[in-house]
Amino acid sequence: MIALAAIGGSTATAARPPSHRVRAELVDAATRFVHHDRCCAAIARIGMVAAEQSTVDGRFAVGAFDGWNGKNVEEGRVDMVFRHAPAGWRVISWGTVGVGCGLSARVRADLGVTCYTHH
Repeated sequence: MIALAAIGGSTATAARPPSHRVRAELVDAATRFVHHDRCCAAIARIGMVAAEQSTVDGRFAVGAFDGWNGKNVEEGRVDMVFRHAPAGWRVISWGTVGVGCGLSARVRADLGVTCYTHH
């Protein structure tokens, strides 16, 4: 079984763009994740393309990021799901497989993240 998720423009979504402060914190969390995790060794820099913060549970947000390698060649887009904890925002899921599948159905719907399951 493979789980796939995508940030969608669902009409049922009530999520809102994050504040400028939260957006900056999400970019910082994504940058820390990319530079301190073995997943992304080829990525030299990232840029946020879009972000939404849940209105159902403000501790969750989703963002889309473009990444470039050290030669300034775009490597593609990745989706990241974040959770806010006492220590700040952290990436809890990333990529295209299983992104956001661990969230409650209400938060997934709010953020426009759809978790697909294929057998």
